[in-house]
Amino acid sequence: LPAFERLMDALYVLAESTTDQVGLLHQPEGEAYYPALVNQITTLERTPGEWLQFGEAELAGLNEDVRQRAAEVGYDPAETLQEIFRQARVDQDYALGLDIFVALRGLLVEAETKMAAAFEIEIVKDLVMVPVYEGASFEPAALDGSRRAAFYAGFTGQDALFDMPTTVYHETFPGRYFQSAVVLGSDLSLFRKALHFPAYDQGWALYAEHLTWEMGLYTEDSNADLARLQQELIAAAQVVVDVGLHVLGWDLPTAARYLVEKAGMDRTDANALALEQIAQPGQALVAYAGYAFIRDLRNQAEDALGENFDLKVFHTAILNGGSLPLPLLEEQVRKELDY
Repeated sequence: LPAFERLMDALYVLAESTTDQVGLLHQPEGEAYYPALVNQITTLERTPGEWLQFGEAELAGLNEDVRQRAAEVGYDPAETLQEIFRQARVDQDYALGLDIFVALRGLLVEAETKMAAAFEIEIVKDLVMVPVYEGASFEPAALDGSRRAAFYAGFTGQDALFDMPTTVYHETFPGRYFQSAVVLGSDLSLFRKALHFPAYDQGWALYAEHLTWEMGLYTEDSNADLARLQQELIAAAQVVVDVGLHVLGWDLPTAARYLVEKAGMDRTDANALALEQIAQPGQALVAYAGYAFIRDLRNQAEDALGENFDLKVFHTAILNGGSLPLPLLEEQVRKELDY
């Protein structure tokens, strides 16, 4: 088509003025823009140096957790993270074809039955599972009720059982679906229901992964718990990588190598994730920033309330105001729990 030919010609012209250097550091006013961007999308005021220290400290703690869990399962804790996760993935085996859909469905139902252990909120359950060619993802219901919430689940090829539980808990109960259903069923205005702050939304989904471990959903599946820990490692490592790429001047190989060494990722996946972080500065910080903020709020509430702390009430305070900037979330929780 002539229009597409003109578009391609224009793109080739633009390509001649681009640079091989990656990161906002090499863009006009990028050094000032990056911290402003990160403050805006995380809703927290921290310097890039503070984010770097935060990410490195979180990685150190998670590294210890992974190696301790690996030893409990029977793997050599002295191995590289990449080798530990490779062994766990192979030992966990794979599901084939329709068995993938069945396995995902079983995990979803199990998680739903355990929700009363950590939540007092009742939701209208309108989630449907939709078979798709491959993958597993969630789409929220339409605000006007014209479309139900959907969990798209693959049913072809093969998929590792290793990380299936973490994916299901992240996307459905008590993760993205549950949080969106609470908002949809609330008395919040349409504007508030439609409003989304990534640090809150993605932070809750990552917190939900950790919460399911506390709820006992990994008790009989230690290898899957290693998959959960790897997802936390990846999210924490992305914090460091983002600062590295856009402030410290890291190139793509350096960023990918860090993800391999610190999060045990496959090199191909690490390379793809680093490319995403180059293209979307700051976005990779939001999940771990939000998760750590909710986790720390809970720790503070437990310390302040002592025996009067109620986990179910805490979760209601986190969820019933919808998606919020993190400082406003803290105000809401302190008000609701009165501490």
